[in-house]
Amino acid sequence: MRLLNKDLRLQDVTLIYMILLAALVVLLVAPYHASPPSSSSSPSPDNPSRPSLPYHVPLDPAGQLELSWNISYAKQEVYMELRAKELRQGLLLGMSERGEPTNADLVLLWNDGHKSYFGDAWSDDEGRVTLDSQQDYELLDAQNTPEGFSLLFRRPFSTCDPHDYVIEAL
Repeated sequence: MRLLNKDLRLQDVTLIYMILLAALVVLLVAPYHASPPSSSSSPSPDNPSRPSLPYHVPLDPAGQLELSWNISYAKQEVYMELRAKELRQGLLLGMSERGEPTNADLVLLWNDGHKSYFGDAWSDDEGRVTLDSQQDYELLDAQNTPEGFSLLFRRPFSTCDPHDYVIEAL
């Protein structure tokens, strides 16, 4: 998938749109299901350094991508883990007002063939992707596992960055 080119195939645009829409739905529904602030970001019993991520949603019909998350009301931040059964050139997760690929807040992982990069980005009203000058996503862990690739990161609800989506938790 060519994320940084304008000549995306319809299949690529459809996949990006569905991922953005799923992420928006997940973040809107999460406040209704999140656990209380005292335990919302507590470590998992398997690994005390990793936050517990009790909420999951598949991001594609084939089950190749899955998003897990939890919300810490005490810290005013959301923890997310994106899992891919097969990682090729990178991953893209976006949030926007109506789940559209334009005017979206994006988190990217990509590889240039020599090195991997993680970053906060945004798309304009024509869908062009630009790295954000204010990096608000914090990478907590990235690893290959027998089940695939796992990317764990967090972000504050509000960043005061005009290109970032404001996460409104109830």
